[in-house]
Amino acid sequence: MSKISMLSFANIRKNKGSMFTLFIFVIISAILLNTGLLLFINFSSNVDKYMDKNKAYHGVAIINNSAYKAEEYSYMKNYKGVVQSEKTDVLYTGTSQVQFNGAKVLMNITFANRDNATKLNIAKTIEGAITLKDDRVYLPSIFEIGGGYSIGDDFTINLNKKKHTLTVAGFTDEPSFNQMTLPTYLVYVNDSTYKDLAKEYPYTKATSIGVRMKNSDSSSDLTNDFLKKFFYNDDGTANTKGDVIGVNSEIYDYSTLINGRMMMPNVIAMILVAFSLLIVIVCLIFIRFRVKNTIEDGMTNIGVLKAIGYKTKQISTSVTVQFVVPAIFGSIIGIGLSYVTLPVISKILEKQSAITWKQPFDLLIALLTFAIVVISILLVVQITVLHVRKITSIKALRNGLNNHNFKKNYFPLNKTKGPLPLVVALKTLFQEKAQTIMILIIVICITFTSTAMVSVYYNLGVHTDEFLQMVAGEAPDVQLVAKTTKSAEEIMSFINKDDRVRKSFYNRDMTVMANGVLARFTGTADFSKYEGNLLYKGQYPKHDNEIALGAKLLDGNKTKIGSKYTLSGEDGAKEYIITGYIQSMNNNGNEVLATINGLKRIKSNLELKEIYIYLDDAKDAKSVVNTLKSKFKADIDNINNFVEMADAQLSVYGDMMLIITSIIVAITCVVIILVLYMILKTSIRAKRQKLGIQKAFGFTTWQLVNQMSLTYIPTVIVGVVIGSILGIIGIVPFMETIVGTMGIKSINMDPTIIGTLILGIFLILFSWICSILVSLKIKKISAYNLIVE
Repeated sequence: MSKISMLSFANIRKNKGSMFTLFIFVIISAILLNTGLLLFINFSSNVDKYMDKNKAYHGVAIINNSAYKAEEYSYMKNYKGVVQSEKTDVLYTGTSQVQFNGAKVLMNITFANRDNATKLNIAKTIEGAITLKDDRVYLPSIFEIGGGYSIGDDFTINLNKKKHTLTVAGFTDEPSFNQMTLPTYLVYVNDSTYKDLAKEYPYTKATSIGVRMKNSDSSSDLTNDFLKKFFYNDDGTANTKGDVIGVNSEIYDYSTLINGRMMMPNVIAMILVAFSLLIVIVCLIFIRFRVKNTIEDGMTNIGVLKAIGYKTKQISTSVTVQFVVPAIFGSIIGIGLSYVTLPVISKILEKQSAITWKQPFDLLIALLTFAIVVISILLVVQITVLHVRKITSIKALRNGLNNHNFKKNYFPLNKTKGPLPLVVALKTLFQEKAQTIMILIIVICITFTSTAMVSVYYNLGVHTDEFLQMVAGEAPDVQLVAKTTKSAEEIMSFINKDDRVRKSFYNRDMTVMANGVLARFTGTADFSKYEGNLLYKGQYPKHDNEIALGAKLLDGNKTKIGSKYTLSGEDGAKEYIITGYIQSMNNNGNEVLATINGLKRIKSNLELKEIYIYLDDAKDAKSVVNTLKSKFKADIDNINNFVEMADAQLSVYGDMMLIITSIIVAITCVVIILVLYMILKTSIRAKRQKLGIQKAFGFTTWQLVNQMSLTYIPTVIVGVVIGSILGIIGIVPFMETIVGTMGIKSINMDPTIIGTLILGIFLILFSWICSILVSLKIKKISAYNLIVE
């Protein structure tokens, strides 16, 4: 064993540069893989622990006092599995316009009295807050992280057709409503301000009922049973006039409260895991090349070792140890360094989740990362060293040739026209096919990932329409709600004459019971006018007895296309025929689409007051809103610039993906440096004699540097082109795989051709510059030194 160890470590010392490059490769692989696994496996449990620590609600109902009944609290308090309950007075504003990240965004603001002690949903004040006096407010921390608010800023909300302004005194780490994907936010004021608001806006008085359960998974049963009992009759018909839930009341189960915090972290986790596995594969390809190259370079030594009595197994083991030892230490260091990167990842995720992720050392995930990296490397090395068996002492003395070399002479110098450095570079390229193929595969892999990520960022941070539709469903440029049906008709007539308007149509949604589950029922007259990528199978409804179901409502054979499905509303229960399946993250996938007449089957007094407006140029949204406000001020109940709202809210996701994309592109550059450094260094060392002779014949150092640097650039160019094409083609299946677990089956994402082109040119130029810098080692080679050596 001592002989094998001596032989292995002698080879490591001899090839310090190669081993160091391998070491860095393994460290990068381990950092990415361990970080990705920690995020993928532990972030959700971290959120659960955070929610438990702060006693977040497992089920919560905020009900306007005009609809509240005393027995509702008793029902939730005594529901099977409930261990804690709490009833508090709040002021629920319903849908209001609030400034967020530079735009007016629709939010359901709920004012709570900070002076009233609560046992559940503990909201801790973040350090730096000032005293909560009159006309001051504590906002959820997401307003600071993603909304652009600071202490001392004005917080303005539209209440009862007038603006009410409070001063931001601080921010709270509030567990239940502190996230980007829920419309409801809980803000705190002192007792005096609370009483003033209640007096000035009495219609906002509401009751909040919150509970915690033995098993949070039962919370959906609680909320559904609660709705059935108090908002719907035994036959499924609504027992109140109007859409109570979603207009002046809200109800959430635990999965809804927690899933909003998990959406973007899950996407980033899967991207990091996928990229880390790709880097591991690249590392394995590189290691296979290095092992094979080590065997070929050391063929004479192997022959000598066999001649003096070393067994094939001993030699193979020494080569294995030579590569596995750096892999072991690299994995351990990479796993350790991954915990240094976690605060950076946590800061990125905090913009969406509003939770600081402090991950302690996880031994099981560390062992899993170590096993994946080291065992895969060990297997590749073991397979590759099988070549040692085929080497005999005679073959080794002939440098690997059993008889003669019949390799084709590519680009003969006496016949091929063109610049001599380029011709020599091409000749070398074709002679070294193994290296060429390895570089090609590696460049294709990393270019594909980088190109895909640039396109992901483009769709989340620049051209956000497709992502907005994926998250929110159909998204017009402007949404308007008129006060009456007659007003809506007048406004619609005016809109259709506006040259800036591309199209407009009525859209209506309401709350229904879908086979015992609360769902959003949305309808329009003609779904061909929809632009969102909602339908992923079947077809949109055309007749009044047809519907398309969301992913969460599907139930095997019971919900096959063509089967019957029951919906219950104000006018009773009706059967519909399923024509298709739709996808949306909105409302947790509990969505149903139908025609306007389909909605009227269960709500005959349905009024059409909501108008979706689409413009030729989305930039005109603000001017269109101003025009409609000035012309129909008295007739408009609400009007929203969806373009501005989307930019404000989605910019947070765009910023997150920009950082992740930058990290991946940076790692791509590091991989290129490592690969080219190792290959060019190996090539220069192997061709020292040839390069010295060329210098003696009159080749300048710069000619030889060009010749060497250009050797693999054609391969890089081909790899970048293929990788870019695959990135453009693969962006949709790549993202569908990632978001498939969130109920999204089909997405439309436009690849950024310009961004891909810029990235491709950058990678080629970067590779060429790196090749030149590495090839400058040729300056130290001279014919004299070779003779002296």
